[in-house]
Amino acid sequence: MNPTEKLSLIIKELGNHWGLDGLVYQANEPTLLVFNDEFVVNLTQSHDLQYLVVYVNLGTPYHETEDMANKLLKVEKLLQLNGALKDKYFGSLAMNTSKAVIYSYQISIETLTSQVLENALDKFIDQAKQLKQDILAPKEEKPAYNLGEAAFDDAMVRV
Repeated sequence: MNPTEKLSLIIKELGNHWGLDGLVYQANEPTLLVFNDEFVVNLTQSHDLQYLVVYVNLGTPYHETEDMANKLLKVEKLLQLNGALKDKYFGSLAMNTSKAVIYSYQISIETLTSQVLENALDKFIDQAKQLKQDILAPKEEKPAYNLGEAAFDDAMVRV
């Protein structure tokens, strides 16, 4: 079974488990999952088809009307959080051309099962909530960042 077929089967199994019989993977466009009416999580394959890439838009860390010094402080905070992710746990943060923060990670399809994917998505959403709070928190607040609770297992690969 090739990676795309395996991923299709896993997502279908997960959909059946969740009572979403119509959940399917389409290789030509991301599969979208909405969690708590807050996060639209995208599932797609890497270019080499060996990994499932999971990503979410966390929003914009600043408004265009803010002064440059405040924007730079928020971008610095974003870089610090990204460093914490890469140094200790999983995933990465980036800004797209619309200046929205994208949180992503990838999982090897070779070791993926529907249970591993379900657990990974639970952890991913928990981490996305914390990151969104930390990134969008006012500058005078110190982020309550705790990566320890969301550590991923060995079957996952950091982006």
